[in-house]
Amino acid sequence: MRQQEGKKGGAQVWTVMVLVMIPFLAAGYVLLFEITDRHLEQSYENISAVQLSRANRDFLFQMDLDQFEACRLQPYHTEERRQRMEIVRSPEEYFRNGEDNTYTNRERPCIRQYFYKDGEIYSAESEYTMNLPVKYQFPHEKTEAMMLAIQEEKDVFLSYNDGLEDWYSSFTPMKGKGGYVIGLLEASAENQRGRFEQILNRKELKRRIALASLGLLAVVLLVMWMNMRPLSRLKAAILALTDGRLDTRVYVGGNSEIAGIAAAFNRIAENAEGQVHRTESFQKKYEAFLPREIFGLFGKNGIEKIRPGDEKQVQAAVLALGGGENQEHSFKRRNRRLEYQIPVIKANGGIVFRLTSSGIEAIFPQRERQGILLAAVLAVQNTFQDSDGQRLHAAIRAGPMRIGIMGSEKRCMVAVTDRQKSLAWSLERLAEECGSGILITGQAAREIPDFYETYHYRLLGWVYLSSQKSMEWIYEVFDGEPEESRRKKTFTRNDFEAGVRAFCVGEIPNARRHFIRVIDHHREDRAAGKYICLCEAYMEKGQAPKELCLERY
Repeated sequence: MRQQEGKKGGAQVWTVMVLVMIPFLAAGYVLLFEITDRHLEQSYENISAVQLSRANRDFLFQMDLDQFEACRLQPYHTEERRQRMEIVRSPEEYFRNGEDNTYTNRERPCIRQYFYKDGEIYSAESEYTMNLPVKYQFPHEKTEAMMLAIQEEKDVFLSYNDGLEDWYSSFTPMKGKGGYVIGLLEASAENQRGRFEQILNRKELKRRIALASLGLLAVVLLVMWMNMRPLSRLKAAILALTDGRLDTRVYVGGNSEIAGIAAAFNRIAENAEGQVHRTESFQKKYEAFLPREIFGLFGKNGIEKIRPGDEKQVQAAVLALGGGENQEHSFKRRNRRLEYQIPVIKANGGIVFRLTSSGIEAIFPQRERQGILLAAVLAVQNTFQDSDGQRLHAAIRAGPMRIGIMGSEKRCMVAVTDRQKSLAWSLERLAEECGSGILITGQAAREIPDFYETYHYRLLGWVYLSSQKSMEWIYEVFDGEPEESRRKKTFTRNDFEAGVRAFCVGEIPNARRHFIRVIDHHREDRAAGKYICLCEAYMEKGQAPKELCLERY
């Protein structure tokens, strides 16, 4: 392709197009010639019709209609009776040219007479059968024209072929004294055949010229199509490239200017494809550090419109996933777990906001909140199925939060300035302490439409929020845990929740008995064990604090 581009002397596109226009001009001339020829032929027929009709009228003026009427009324016609019709001049004498008396008989129009009687037309000439209707002697189209002239009482012109030659005829009706049609005159242009043949020969010559021009035009159009087709392909390739199909290429052989343009286009397309691939690769790596969904929280499409100081308060839920990892665990081991945790979060509408040595911090916008618990369940479940046997603990907290851009134009970061994030991680540590898979606040549970009907849970207890001076219910979700653990927690749920309610209202001994019954059936229930320790500590002191809760934050 580079070699083709370097060749010189290629045919110019506009030169080819100008050369193609010449046959179009010739074709236009032939078409105009044909139209003019048809117009002249039509004019000739009109003039012939007028001349023949005038010949009939002049002949009719010379006739003795009374004698014609008397002959018509005879029951049977003979040659003698026809000859007794006194016509002033014969057709041959009347139509002889006074200026040029050299015309032969065949070059003069011929006038024939016909009787009209009892709805039939009969010939008054001895050269036809006089007592036989003409419909049995003449072509059908001729008799139709004769009847039309009689019925409409006007001249009718006809161009027809009798099987041997083409004829022009004009039929003129004759009226008697009573005002009705008694006969018909026919003026036939026998003398026009030679001239008409000349016109036909000239017309045939023009037709052949036109056909030859059309053939030449077809060849030129084919050549033009072969030269212009690469342009169409190049245009289609350009449109495809603008539509995003970067693998589009167009190949044009030869050393023409179009081939050079096609080679340049292919090089541009290759460069564009490579640049886009590099940009996409960079974008994917960039999004691995900072997901683009975060910018959607600011109502912006990408990072290019983000500025330091941008901030917005949003309703969202925070998911804290702790992997139980310690500093001795390698990055490879941690990344293996993240490989199935991150896709689960993204598939359920979450945004992985931060990765720490403790685990994952994810944000679920308000419209995606119902997927947060499902993501946590799947993450916990997959962790239990992992071969390393490490437990995963999740905590979910929902409410208003403020997100913003901190830093300067040269170095900035996305930050969340809200207590929800710290509370989520505090609950994650509580989940690890109690041996729970998932903890969720009451507010977050209420925002999940099918929480109480779909998931397996139990009331874990109150936590006290010092900054807000308020209590928050915490639920423990069993889904995602091993089947045996889920079965035991479901079996002891009533005793456990009864113990929690008794503990919260200050009935410490009663609460302790409920939790002991839970331990009897499920010795690994560390939440019940924690409550027993709290109850025994309060019973030993002889008093309990005013706000009885599982933890204070």
